[in-house]
Amino acid sequence: MMQYKGFVANYHYVSEAGVFVAEIFHAKDTISFSATTLKKLEEAMRLAVEDYIQFSKESSSIEFSLS
Repeated sequence: MMQYKGFVANYHYVSEAGVFVAEIFHAKDTISFSATTLKKLEEAMRLAVEDYIQFSKESSSIEFSLS
């Protein structure tokens, strides 16, 4: 499990593809990301959350709940 700014994501490794795949939950929209290493996956999560927050500010119709 990974966390950033109150968002939480689960991830797993897909050995056939050689990548980690993650999805943030408790968000109204699907937010997923992937990377080849855990360090890169952490950075991908930061970027995904920051993008989502920015998009949320620009589009007030998006709501999310943090637990």
